[in-house]
Amino acid sequence: MLPISLQRLYNQKLIGTSGLSPAQLVSLLGGIQAQNDSMAMWSIGARLPGLTENDIQSVIKERRIVRTWAMRGTLHYLAASDILSTLKLLAPGIIATNARRYKQLELDEHTLLQCEDILQDVLSGNNQLTREEIARVLSKRGISAEGQRAPYILQRAALDGLICFGGRDQNQPTYTLLSDWLGGNAAPAKLTELSDFAAAYFLSHAPATLQDFSWWSGILSVKVKNILPELSRQVDRFTVGGKTYYGHRMDSDEPDPAVILLPPYDEYLLGYKDREASLSNEYAKRVNAGGGMPKPAVILNGRVIGTWKREAKNNRLVITVEAFEAVGDEVISHMEIAGQRYGDFIGSVTELRLVVNECHNR
Repeated sequence: MLPISLQRLYNQKLIGTSGLSPAQLVSLLGGIQAQNDSMAMWSIGARLPGLTENDIQSVIKERRIVRTWAMRGTLHYLAASDILSTLKLLAPGIIATNARRYKQLELDEHTLLQCEDILQDVLSGNNQLTREEIARVLSKRGISAEGQRAPYILQRAALDGLICFGGRDQNQPTYTLLSDWLGGNAAPAKLTELSDFAAAYFLSHAPATLQDFSWWSGILSVKVKNILPELSRQVDRFTVGGKTYYGHRMDSDEPDPAVILLPPYDEYLLGYKDREASLSNEYAKRVNAGGGMPKPAVILNGRVIGTWKREAKNNRLVITVEAFEAVGDEVISHMEIAGQRYGDFIGSVTELRLVVNECHNR
């Protein structure tokens, strides 16, 4: 059997050919985490060779991929065809989890529903407003949107299926009515049972554990255990190293060595509670020291071997790789290929700088 890390690379379409469209890929994965929407587009591009950032932006403008709050109450790109299913299954649990925070912010149900009535009014007719503009509207109508109240008001309206992110206004994201934004792309909820939703996760993230799915989805583990009989009829169950995994086993030959530059928040790492199969405990804090955005990771044959960053210098894209261990010429060559692929994606000429063990440049 292939190592777990390599199986996940295949099932998440980071290696091998998929023949999928961007919207189909996002649907397959259940969503792409998108706090940083630019790097989230690279999560798609890294899995679909030959596409550019402009190609992904076109799909988003066509409203086939939509940005909103989803798994764990975090921002995600979702396929337009999946939004209603995802909200139906996940939103009630997220709202219940937020109850304490709503209370701290003095956002009772009456106030939240008032806010949604106001949003329905000011955004109807395909209107799109920035967060600052919405905050001013709420203030004029007697509701404070100061501090963390605004993001929680907007998140709740999105979880209730009222709004989603729209286009950009001078590089500022806007919000609009979900029904207006989806238009002809709207579709009834297709995954109405938690077991079906879980099976879709396990097939695209295999091998994964029940704890992985619970963490990824934000669904309490006790509810996940309740669907085991139905889930076991849809996906395989097997044991590796004393841990029980779900999905399907892969026995393909190991692929040729390859380097992948992953963006922060990519599903390959964030799709699992236990990431040790791909990220050793020794290096975990060097990828994410705790809090804030994790660093983009460099993957070699399914394992994290370093981090990378990008910066524009003299009309060139400079990619700096910090390797956690010594690497040979073959790996360096693959890093250069990976850097050029990212440069092609965003339309920039690339220059690779490699830092090995933080002590010398090559």
